[in-house]
Amino acid sequence: MLFLNMEEEDEKETFSTFGCYNKDWLLLTNKSQKLNTLICCICKQIANNAIELRCKEHENTEQAYLVGEECLQIYLKQNNEKCPIKQHKNCEFTKNKSIRQQISDLLVICPRQYDLKRRKSNQEIKIGEQENETDYYSKNQCDYKCKIKDIKDHLDKSCKLISFQQIMLLFKELQSQLHIKKLQIEELTEKNLESKKEIEKLKKNDNEKNKQIQQLNNEIIKKDEQIIELINNVKNLKLEMDQTIIYFKKQIEQNQNCTIKLEEIVKNNNNEQLKQIEQFNVSINKLKLENEKMISEREEILKINNDNLILKKQMDNIITEFEQLKKEINNNNNNNNNDEY
Repeated sequence: MLFLNMEEEDEKETFSTFGCYNKDWLLLTNKSQKLNTLICCICKQIANNAIELRCKEHENTEQAYLVGEECLQIYLKQNNEKCPIKQHKNCEFTKNKSIRQQISDLLVICPRQYDLKRRKSNQEIKIGEQENETDYYSKNQCDYKCKIKDIKDHLDKSCKLISFQQIMLLFKELQSQLHIKKLQIEELTEKNLESKKEIEKLKKNDNEKNKQIQQLNNEIIKKDEQIIELINNVKNLKLEMDQTIIYFKKQIEQNQNCTIKLEEIVKNNNNEQLKQIEQFNVSINKLKLENEKMISEREEILKINNDNLILKKQMDNIITEFEQLKKEINNNNNNNNNDEY
């Protein structure tokens, strides 16, 4: 089917079921003298559904006033029911059956073919290359001729040309579809920009998390060094404590020997022995104090060991949390990489 020019949307088609008929269209197949008595007084075209005005105000005139039915209805509505001939009220009219029959029997060409030729002569139709236009129009035309009363049946059933109104509907539909596609593209573009922004945010968050991981690693290294230092200190304290215990055992043995000797001396010389006993007692007391001090230090060492065990458990918990955080970050990085693809 031929697509006519669509630049003038307000252009009307030649044939209308209700409106008056285009005079130039009918002149192609009818003599002007035959058509002059069939003209609508309002629009000056050939009256469709002809009505004759029968007002008393101009009943004595020789001329018969014909109007198209649709033209008269519109005119009366817009002019307070006044007659289109002398602008008086109470316009009277009647259907003229003989004129209607005469008009419906007029021979015409296909109105769509007429519209096509008229638009071609008024403006250029740009379809393909210029040298192909003649061949294009020769292949897309309707040579059908018939009476006006048969035109509607021809247009509905056998005409191969598409009407201008149908073209406009298709054109508007295409415009609507293009507009919808444009909106969809804009929406997708906005979503793409938002996705890029989200990716940038995730990258920034990953950088911050990497910094936090690095800081945690540094802290863990420092704490590991502190633990190693504490363990070494505990080992040294334990060695010192073992040496001190050995020393005190020797001292106790010596004291026991001294006590035995003292008893023997007491037996031999009471006065001297008493002095010696007092001296030994003082020495023994000193040794006891030193022994108590060593026991206190040992208890402190045991306490330090317990504290070190607690600290070690805390460090194990920190390392576990750090490993979990590291796994979460790796999972997030993998998800972000998948989104980018």
